[in-house]
Amino acid sequence: GQLFATSGSEEVALWDVNRAEPVQTYSWGADTINCVRYNQAETSLLASCASDRSLMIHDTRTNNTLCKVIMA
Repeated sequence: GQLFATSGSEEVALWDVNRAEPVQTYSWGADTINCVRYNQAETSLLASCASDRSLMIHDTRTNNTLCKVIMA
């Protein structure tokens, strides 16, 4: 579609190719987010991983972070 996601120092940004600013941003206390990926089956869900060993699930339909799990 028209949307793509990027990860930055403290947040995940959802962009529209026709806009100069992010449509949505997600953050939940991670210091550095290393990567972000779309779910291939449910394309409105994003997963991101951070340097504090956390995994976060974001829902683009509701502009919410659904959960955060910190791995051992």
